[in-house]
Amino acid sequence: MWQNRFRTAAACFLLFIVAASWAAAQSYSAYSLGGVTYARSAAPALRVPVSVAHAFFRGVGGVAFSAVAESADGGAVTALGYDGSRPDGQRLLVTVQGFDGNAQTVAAGIFDWQLVPIARFAADVNGSAMTLFGQLEDKTAEKQLLDAKNRIINYHDQLDNTLVGLRLLQADILIIQENSTDLFADSSGILILGDGEIGHDVDQNRQRFAELAQWQDQRASEGQKYQSYVVGDIGQRVTFSVQDGRLAFTGIPYWYCWQSKPELKQNLEQLGALEAPLVEQYNGIASEAQTYASSVEIGWPTMTDEEKLAANARIGEYDSTLSSKKQQIETLRSQFESTLDVLPMPELSDALSNKIYELGGINPIVYQTLTTVMHTAALFRHFKERDPAGYDLFVQSLGGVPVVPAVETPTIQYSALQ
Repeated sequence: MWQNRFRTAAACFLLFIVAASWAAAQSYSAYSLGGVTYARSAAPALRVPVSVAHAFFRGVGGVAFSAVAESADGGAVTALGYDGSRPDGQRLLVTVQGFDGNAQTVAAGIFDWQLVPIARFAADVNGSAMTLFGQLEDKTAEKQLLDAKNRIINYHDQLDNTLVGLRLLQADILIIQENSTDLFADSSGILILGDGEIGHDVDQNRQRFAELAQWQDQRASEGQKYQSYVVGDIGQRVTFSVQDGRLAFTGIPYWYCWQSKPELKQNLEQLGALEAPLVEQYNGIASEAQTYASSVEIGWPTMTDEEKLAANARIGEYDSTLSSKKQQIETLRSQFESTLDVLPMPELSDALSNKIYELGGINPIVYQTLTTVMHTAALFRHFKERDPAGYDLFVQSLGGVPVVPAVETPTIQYSALQ
């Protein structure tokens, strides 16, 4: 009992820094995208809230959504429904009450393969959708892959193994990898498409990519070079309104660009120097506590009541000491938080996002799903804030809706950026 308790305590600080390891899983060939190979191996779900803290940008990034939609005319969504008897793409019904008190129910243009995972995704407070800074359950394989300059991909659990998740992966690499101009194909070379996805033209997409690359190079030569970005809706306003009997939105996907502060390296080194002895002390106390707990567990049956009380008291002291030491580490990190902040680049972010929009989203099929997730998730959060129970019932009503095509989202990207 005590042994297990302090085995957990000893591991606590490791868990405080990184996610836990899971059992190894066999990877296998999955899909290809524009000549780049991808595979899948067991990986943890991405469950991270969206923030503007440095840890989020540096450790997660990727594609993320957290906006809450607003009515363009001061109204509100009062009900959501699903009508399976209607044609796919017109089954989501939204009741909007206008500022004047009049309500009308209209269809939202979204297909089932998008609607179901987005509704489940929006039910969670963790708005991170996917990241290329991911982990595998097999830590040995993870290290080998990263050392070889491969990428590890993680997804929100409601987007994992969905075509929406696959499209958001492409959105993350849309402006930095030319292979994103194509679409994922299965092992037979057949493109993976959802209902409503038509008009794919990879040659035209490559032309758009080349034009954007030239635009980015020009900006970089003028000193406007980002270190990285987060794709999604950070800082953006999404509005909805009823137009011609259908739901309409405003707001385009946003590339939130950032740079590191010049003093970052020095601050990280200073934090590491101050933190290292505290971590060493914590781990030493945890190890001592585990050893003591093991001896108590063995001797417990023969202990007197007085000895048991003393043992419990000492274990309580270890608990208190470990808690205090962990708090010291957390306080130290919080003191450095502001010194590690990234520098946002709003002018470049605005210009880049608008340029991508002007170029048809580079890959229109990918950009359309990115936009649909942004708008629909924001709409769902709008309703969820007003009627949490009603939103739960709506999500439950989608339980029997099939999500096709069935896909297996890759968690490994092989050396695309070498």
